[in-house]
Amino acid sequence: MKKICLIVLVVLLLPVTSSFAATATQRIFIPYAVVGDGYWSGLVIHNTSNSAMTFIVCVYTNTGEGHYGTAVVDVQPHAMEARPVENFLGSHVLSVQMSLQILTITNTPFQATLVIGSENGFGFQNYKSEDYLGLVY
Repeated sequence: MKKICLIVLVVLLLPVTSSFAATATQRIFIPYAVVGDGYWSGLVIHNTSNSAMTFIVCVYTNTGEGHYGTAVVDVQPHAMEARPVENFLGSHVLSVQMSLQILTITNTPFQATLVIGSENGFGFQNYKSEDYLGLVY
């Protein structure tokens, strides 16, 4: 009986999985950023390659159960894109804690810097991308 269920499952999923392809990409996950309550966060995406790159920036809720939005950002070779985190969403986000994920559609390494500040000063953290096996349509 288990073999039959497995065969049926494979046959049913075959059309679905054939529309997806696994591809190696690069990813940075930033576990904490904040906007509001006297704090601000800025994100700088660094393209250190010799070719223009497209980045996908996903902004997730602090619980990880939802997301505030996704932005597609093009960065020229050896250039950077620097914005307040809320400007990646196209609208202002009020008083939220969040996490960020930055993906490329290629396997070219890149870097990012998160800056968090308040009236008392600021700090920053640099991130290097890591290999990430993602699914693309």
